[in-house]
Amino acid sequence: MVAAGTGAAPIRGLVQERLAYAQRGIKLGKALLLLGFRDESSAIFVDEFRAARGCGALSNVIVAYSRSVNAKKERVDSSIRENVFTQHNLKALLDEKEQLHVYICGSALMSAGVVEAMESFMGKKVVAGIIDGGRLHKDIFGELALK
Repeated sequence: MVAAGTGAAPIRGLVQERLAYAQRGIKLGKALLLLGFRDESSAIFVDEFRAARGCGALSNVIVAYSRSVNAKKERVDSSIRENVFTQHNLKALLDEKEQLHVYICGSALMSAGVVEAMESFMGKKVVAGIIDGGRLHKDIFGELALK
């Protein structure tokens, strides 16, 4: 799951659903949440998402800040391309690529960058299989969403 800015709100619903399943003892597949915010003050729901990781609803939560003065500056797409920790987590998901679903919430520009970064890291053939299999889900806004 990938979300940036206000895109964290729709992802929150998915995480809450997984949390409800986990609390009932239902075994869940791996789930990585990659979040992007401008800085720490704009980071919404991060503590809630980290608590969901502790309950088994998420495998990991990675937060990227594009304009932070306290942390390395990176966006979610550059995290996929360049961050070794993010790549390690994505490789674990690729072992289950037949079942891999990708959820992207946020701006159309961010979404396009994430898909390009996935193609760069996973390969265009793998990403095309995810798209053709109906396993890429987007809740996006902005100009590119109209195309």
